Parts: sequence; C-alpha cells; structure tokens
Amino acid sequence: MPHISNIELENLRHLIGSEQLEANKARVFAGQVNDPQLRAFLEKKARGADQNVQKLGQFIGL
Repeated sequence: MPHISNIELENLRHLIGSEQLEANKARVFAGQVNDPQLRAFLEKKARGADQNVQKLGQFIGL
C-alpha cells in the first residue's frame, strides 16, 4: 500500500462511499424504469461506479 496521510485516507473512504451509493441508486432506478435506453444508461453508470470503487480501493488495500 502506498503511503498516504490520514486526511487522504478519509477522503478516499468518503469517495468510495459516494461511489457505492451512486452504484446502488443507479441499479435501483434501472430496475424501476421501462425505457430500455434509460435502463442501459443507468446500468452503465452502476458499472462505472463499481469500477471506481475498485480503483479507489486499491489505494487503501481493499
């Protein structure tokens, strides 16, 4: 794990939490819409947020 300060660690945790929330909300919304294009967009947003969580997690050893 690279050396990061406590402030950077807290910022990463905050960003990870925000991305997880975005992914969860996008999945819920995708499950509720009827429009296939909107559903596909929301599912893509959820996948992107999941990827961001993984990338950010690498800095804190998740």
